[in-house]
Amino acid sequence: MPDWVQDAIFYQIFPDRFCNGDVGNDPPGTRPWGEVPTRESTFGGDLLGIAEKLDYLESLGVTALYLTPVFKAPTNHKYDTEDYFQVDPVFGGNEALQKLVEKLHARGMRIVLDGVFNHCGERHPFFQDVLKKGCASPYWDWFTIWGTESSGNPSPTTPAGPASPRCPSGTTETPKCASTSCRWCATGCASTR
Repeated sequence: MPDWVQDAIFYQIFPDRFCNGDVGNDPPGTRPWGEVPTRESTFGGDLLGIAEKLDYLESLGVTALYLTPVFKAPTNHKYDTEDYFQVDPVFGGNEALQKLVEKLHARGMRIVLDGVFNHCGERHPFFQDVLKKGCASPYWDWFTIWGTESSGNPSPTTPAGPASPRCPSGTTETPKCASTSCRWCATGCASTR
């Protein structure tokens, strides 16, 4: 654990529900702010909205932000990642993350991304490759698969991730997983989980 964590005051943010800073990137069906949320509803919160609230967060004594997943995924929670190299466009994309990191650093604040590298969404290209090629896929051992065949439904051939039955569990002990985490730290993020 890095030394800076010992004295950090974290604020966890679920980006879609925090602040809508750019209505131009709202997904279809975005609900009005203040409406009672459902599991599937979206409210348009994004990284620009977080950046707009940094004065408020700093006034609370916050020194580090912990963002729930921000990578490209079809759901509001983004735990079903399909591309770990792209911040979801509904959150403003990679450029918005870089701008947020720069604004945080200017205030002496840090950011930690919940990378959820221990599972992905069923649309992730590596899992799709497993579905098409089975044991012959170079990614077969990247997932926890029971038996010798996979199916489009992670259960019962793969244990599901924690947020959705459509998130096949994987292993974090692959070089690609480690390099993905390092990529985001190289952009100025303090850490990934």
